[in-house]
Amino acid sequence: MNRNEVEKQFKARNIEAFFKKLFPFSANDNAAIAEEAIRLCNLLASQHSDHFDELPLLLEEAFKRKQVASIAPDEVIKKITENRQLGVHYIPAFVASTLLRTSYDKAKFDQYKALTLISITRLSFMGRHDAKITTICDAVRLFANGQRETMAGYLPDIHQYSFPKLVKKFTQLTDKEQSTIKSARIINQLEHYHRPYQASLQWSEGYTRSVTTKQFRQAGTLTVSPRQYLNDEGDSLIEIKQLHFGSRNNETWQDEDGLGNDNRSLTIVTSPSSVNKDYSLEVMKARAIQSRIRKKNMHLPCDIYSFTNFEVACLVQTCLKTIEVGDTNENGVAKLLMLMLLMGNTIEQVRKTKVQRSTRKSVCGFIRKHNLPTHKLRAELHPIIESISDNLSFPLPKLITQGVNSFQFRDIGEKEIKAYLKDINQKHHTHITITKVSGYLRQKLSQEEIDPVIIEIICGTDIKAVPALYYTQLPYSSILNTYQRYINFIASVNRNPELGILNDLPTQDNMLIGSPLHIRTNTLKSLFSELNQLIQKSLKSPSSKFSEECHNNVTLYTQLIMGLSCGYRPVTGWFGKLGHYHLATGECWISDKEKSTGDCSRVIVLPKAALKVLEQYLTYIEQAAIHYGNKSQAISIRYHSVLTSQEHLFFYRKKDQIQETIPSAFIELVDPIFPLQPNWPRHHIRSLLLESNIPPELISAWMGHQGTGKHAFNQFSHFNRKQMRTISQEINDHLIEIGIERNIW
Repeated sequence: MNRNEVEKQFKARNIEAFFKKLFPFSANDNAAIAEEAIRLCNLLASQHSDHFDELPLLLEEAFKRKQVASIAPDEVIKKITENRQLGVHYIPAFVASTLLRTSYDKAKFDQYKALTLISITRLSFMGRHDAKITTICDAVRLFANGQRETMAGYLPDIHQYSFPKLVKKFTQLTDKEQSTIKSARIINQLEHYHRPYQASLQWSEGYTRSVTTKQFRQAGTLTVSPRQYLNDEGDSLIEIKQLHFGSRNNETWQDEDGLGNDNRSLTIVTSPSSVNKDYSLEVMKARAIQSRIRKKNMHLPCDIYSFTNFEVACLVQTCLKTIEVGDTNENGVAKLLMLMLLMGNTIEQVRKTKVQRSTRKSVCGFIRKHNLPTHKLRAELHPIIESISDNLSFPLPKLITQGVNSFQFRDIGEKEIKAYLKDINQKHHTHITITKVSGYLRQKLSQEEIDPVIIEIICGTDIKAVPALYYTQLPYSSILNTYQRYINFIASVNRNPELGILNDLPTQDNMLIGSPLHIRTNTLKSLFSELNQLIQKSLKSPSSKFSEECHNNVTLYTQLIMGLSCGYRPVTGWFGKLGHYHLATGECWISDKEKSTGDCSRVIVLPKAALKVLEQYLTYIEQAAIHYGNKSQAISIRYHSVLTSQEHLFFYRKKDQIQETIPSAFIELVDPIFPLQPNWPRHHIRSLLLESNIPPELISAWMGHQGTGKHAFNQFSHFNRKQMRTISQEINDHLIEIGIERNIW
C-alpha cells in the first residue's frame, strides 16, 4: 500500500466517522438533524460556501436520512440534555440548537451556524481537529441558549465579510497586543470561533497532544486595588479583594454587581523605613498605616495631614514664578508638579496619560478613556439605549502647556521634585509632599461633595476600584464644568486669573459618558404601557386571568418596578420575601450580597407608586391561591407560601411547573419584552439620582455600595429615614413621569 492509498483510506475513515457522529440516533431523530443540516446548507451565503467543496457531500448524506415527517430539532437537543450526553453528542447538539432569545438577530445566528457546520465538516474530514470542533460546537450552542450575551456585541457582522475577510477580522479581534477588547474572557470566547475558521480556511494540519498539569484550575476571582500611598517615604498598601470561587462563566453584569460585595480582603502594607524584626510591632505598624490611609481617603476637614489652602497657594505661586523665569533646570519640575496638582495623578500616572494636541500639534490638554463592558452591546439593542463615548478631553491652562511637548519629563525624577518641595517648605514653613500634591484634586472635590464617579473619571481611575463607575451615565459637560471649577479655584487661591485661561478644545457638549443603560423616559413609558396592556387583556378574560402568561407578565411588571425603586441586585430569590417589607411604612430590608461575610444588609423606603404596584401584585397572588385551590394543589401552595413568607415573593410558571426567581429565568422571560441585562435598573437609578443632585454618600447607601471599608448602615452610620425618604420621593416622581400610576391594573 503506497502513501496515497494510505491517505485516501484515512480520509474515508474520517468521513465515515464524521457522519456517524452527526447522525448517531434513531432514524426519526437523525431525520430532524438532516432537515436542519439541509436548511443550513441552503441558506449559507455564496461568499462563504464558495470556499467549501464539501457542501455537496454533506447535502447528499443529509438527503439520505431525510423523512417526510420528522420531529423538531429542539426535541433532539432536549433528549441529549436529559440523557446528559452533551459532551458525547456535541455535533448533533450544536446542529439541533435553536435560538432561545427572540431579541437576537436570527439571520446572523443562522449564518454563523451554517458556516460552523461546513467548517467542522472540513476539519473532521481532515482529521486531528477534535478540540477545535468541540469548542466551536459548544460555543454556538451556548450562544443559542443566551449564555454569551457579553461576547455577542463583539461578533463581526458575518453578512459584511467574505470568509477570508471574516477570518482576518477575528484575527484582529483576538490579537491580545493589538485588540481593543480588554476582557481576556471575551477574547478567549472569540478564539473558539477564530481557530476552527482559520484552520478550515488554511487547511491547517491538525495535531493531538497529551497534557498533564498540577496547575490549580479552580475558578476564582481576584481583584487588586490600586496602590495607595500615605506619604513620600513609601508607606503604602494594596488590597486584594473577593477571593471567592464560583462559576467561570459569569456574565459581565454579575461581575460589576459583585464588585465591593465581599468585605473579606487581604491587605498588603509596605513600609521601606521598617527595620524592626519584632513581628507583633510590625503588625501594629501595618494596621496603623492602613487606618491612616483609610482616614485620609475620607478627606475629613479636621484631618491635620490634609493639604491646606495656604500650602496650595505657596506651591502654585512658587511653580508659576519658576515657569515665568523660563528655561531653567527647575522649569520642568514646576510644570510636572502643576500637572500632578491639576490632574490628580502621581508622577508615573502623569507620564502614562495620553496627551491632547491642538491642530498645530501642540499640547493643549489630556485625554481620559472611560471604557465600560456595557459599551459593546449587541446591535439589536442600540435602538433602546443611549449612544456613549469613551474618550474625554480635558483642557490645561495655557500657562502650563507652553513649551511642553509631552508628559514624559525624562530628566526629572522623584529626587528632583523632593528637593524642589524641600526649598518651598523651608521658605514658607510648610509641609508639602508629593503625596499631598497628587491627592489634592480628590481631597478638594470630595469635600465639595462631588460624586466620586466624576472625581475618578477626571483622575483616570481603573473602573474596578470604584463600583459606581459601572452604573453611572452623565453628560461630558458636567464633568468638564466640575474640572473647570477646580482649575478656577486653584487660580483664585493664588490670585492669578491667568492660570484660569485654558486651551481651546473641540466642543463635545452633547456627549454622554458612562453606562448606556440609563434608559430614555419615552422608552420606559412605552415598555410599561405595552406590558400593562398585555396584563389588562388577560385580566378581562376569566379563562386567562390566572394563566401562566398572565402570571408571568404580572410578575415581570412588578419586578421591573421594584428594581427601579430599590436597586435590588439580581440574585437567587430576587426581592426577598414578603416578611422583608413593612407595607405600612414602605420600608424594605435588602440583603443582596451573597458572597459577603457578616451582615451587609440595608433598609430603604419604597416609593408610594411602587407600594401600590406591590399591593396590587399581592392581591393577584391571593386571588390566584383561591383559584387554584381545587385545581392544582402544588401551585396553590406556592401562592399561599408567598403570603406567609415561607417562600420568596416572586416566582414564574412554565408548563405547569414552578420556576423560582433566578437571573437566568428572568432573562429568558423578559427577553422578548426588554432584552437588557437584568441589573439595568441599578444603572438607571444611580444615573437618575446623580442627575437629581442627591449627595453621593446617600446614593451609595441606597445602592448598597461601601466606602472606607464600611457599608452605609454600619454601627457608626449617620444616615436616617428622612434622608431615605428624600430618595424615595425622587424615584416616586420618576415613576409617575413614566406613567406607572396610570398603568396600575
